[in-house]
Amino acid sequence: MAIDLSPEKENFATAVYGREVRKSMVNLANKIEAEMAHEFIGVDDTLTIEGFGADAKETGIQLASKADKADPKFTGSISLNRKSGTEVGHRSIAVGMNTEASGADSSAFGVGTSATAQGAHAVGQATIANSKWQSVQGKYNIADAPDSNGNGTYAHIIGNGIDNGRRSNAHTLDWDGNAWYKGEIRVGGSDYTNGNKLATTSEVALKADKANPVFTGSISLGRTGDTTGAGSFAVGSNVEAKNNYSHAEGRDTKATGTCAHVEGDASTASATAAHAEGQNTSATYTAAHAEGYGSSATATAAHAEGSSTATGERAHSEGNSTAGGAYAHAEGQGSSAAATASHAEGYYSATLADAHGSHAEGKSTTSESYAHAEGYNTEASGKTAHVEGNGSIAAGNTSHAEGYKTIAASAHQHVQGELNQEDDSGKYAHIVGNGKEVNNVATRSNAHTLDWDGNAWFAGNIRVGGVAYDDPNSVLLNGIVDGSLNSNSSNPVENRVVTAALSEKALAQDLVLGLAQKADKTATENALATKADVTEMYELLDEKASKAYVDDQLATKVSQSDMTTALATKADQSALAGKVDRANPTMTGYMSMNRIGSIGDYSVAVGNGVTASGDGAFAEGAGTKATNTASHAEGLYSESNGVGTHAEGVGTIANGYGQHVEGTYNIADTNGTYAHIVGNGAATGHSTRRSNAHTLDWNGNAWFAGGVELNDTVTGTRYRITIANGQLALTAIS
Repeated sequence: MAIDLSPEKENFATAVYGREVRKSMVNLANKIEAEMAHEFIGVDDTLTIEGFGADAKETGIQLASKADKADPKFTGSISLNRKSGTEVGHRSIAVGMNTEASGADSSAFGVGTSATAQGAHAVGQATIANSKWQSVQGKYNIADAPDSNGNGTYAHIIGNGIDNGRRSNAHTLDWDGNAWYKGEIRVGGSDYTNGNKLATTSEVALKADKANPVFTGSISLGRTGDTTGAGSFAVGSNVEAKNNYSHAEGRDTKATGTCAHVEGDASTASATAAHAEGQNTSATYTAAHAEGYGSSATATAAHAEGSSTATGERAHSEGNSTAGGAYAHAEGQGSSAAATASHAEGYYSATLADAHGSHAEGKSTTSESYAHAEGYNTEASGKTAHVEGNGSIAAGNTSHAEGYKTIAASAHQHVQGELNQEDDSGKYAHIVGNGKEVNNVATRSNAHTLDWDGNAWFAGNIRVGGVAYDDPNSVLLNGIVDGSLNSNSSNPVENRVVTAALSEKALAQDLVLGLAQKADKTATENALATKADVTEMYELLDEKASKAYVDDQLATKVSQSDMTTALATKADQSALAGKVDRANPTMTGYMSMNRIGSIGDYSVAVGNGVTASGDGAFAEGAGTKATNTASHAEGLYSESNGVGTHAEGVGTIANGYGQHVEGTYNIADTNGTYAHIVGNGAATGHSTRRSNAHTLDWNGNAWFAGGVELNDTVTGTRYRITIANGQLALTAIS
């Protein structure tokens, strides 16, 4: 029986892909089934089909025996263009072109396929199935490497090679069920193109866990720029982290410096370790920090926040201000700290460009070197000057102006009140202004002045005694007449501090000066009439001087020098009259000379800037303090703070009850351990080093920082006893 399978053979020979191969094989099988359905016979050994290779017998199908048409059964092997010269495996099938099925129960389909192991199956083009029970499809696969028993690694192989010299696999499945794919794996969707990709093993190895992820390299999400810094972080929209270990987040931010950090919107950190955050901020120098809106830090370690600018090294600005000096600090609105270590705060306050260490605060204030301006529209233009209030000016070096539009024009001068008369000649140490301003027109005047000789002048009256000006017990001083203080009381003035101040010659001198400038009685009366009429003046004068006496004094001309000499002598004696004698004075209350601070009952404070605030305390020297009951401080800046304590020397401190301290800068005893301390510390500049040379506690135990010297009572030799490494040493002193 001859079957013409030429068309099917041609289709099978030209098939390339698995789908085409399978289709040609199905067509071939259908053709054979259709032809043999008419009359089919069983074969004993080999079924040979005419026209399919050298093994086919030209005489047609040789029938060993007949088989039933229904449910035919075969024995042996089946060949359809089996490769010549190859072994025919028992019960094998070789169908296609030059196929080989040499293994028992093996099968080979396609073109040039080979199934050489028991139960092996090869299909496609030039595929090799060389391990037991292995199935290989595709083309030009990489052959498995079976062991001596024919067992291989893979149960299934899909080849995707090009030719014998370029064999490769698309997929393998080993006997443990482990699958390998050369390309991607996608799941879901309607086909590969819209399926979800499964990560490969290498890709999975590069992934971090969702919980507590650990990353290496750099991190990017919305990164821009052509450079990615090692260990950098860029997450946001159009963000750039181009240098190593830099960090950028937010939108349109740039971290271009090593270890720089930027966040927010359109901000830039362009220097090493710089930090910028907020919107439109910029940190352009090493370790600079800018935050807020539009702030800029453009110097090393500068800090700008708000909408401010810090251009000085290590400067700090906040609000809407500018810190332009190194180590400067500016805050508030429109403030500017332009000098080194200067400070400006408030509303449009400013330090001058060369005003090192200056401080301006408040609104529209300005300050010179080491000066301090505060308040509103004030100006400290003198070095180390201080101004406060509204519109005041401290122009003299180390001067102080306060109040309303006061002017301290001279060095070391203090002015208070309002609208004082300016003293630029350095005459006065202290001025109290009492000028007025009406409709923006200022009239300057003084209520009180004190010159550097201690002479005081008052525009109004002076009252002494009592506790306040309007105290009924106070005494009104009306002037100086016939060399005596004139008052409205027959009682003596009891407040010796005020009396001592009034005993100065300023009142007498002023009166003499006024008389000397007038020619006669009429001129003097005219001058007095501008303030009060003559009768009122007489009434203001004490009854001790009659009207006739005053007229006689005014009508008679005297020289300024004679009046000054006469009044000076009597004024001083009048001030002391009724108080204490010059010889062996006996006083009550307290005594003061250049005292500062609170006043203790029966205390004495004599010196320069001394404080005796304890009852019965005594402070003398300069800057000393006796702050407790019966305490005594003397020397320079010594402090006696305990009951009955005594501190003397320089910078000594006596704290314990009944304690005595001498020397220099001792270590203060806060527990009351010692009865006696000798200090030997020192002070250098603004630094103080406190130490003790000797202490004696209340049990009589003595300690010495150095050695102890004793005399030999027999020989008279002087010895020094010291301790070295815990051993007593005795050294003779020549």
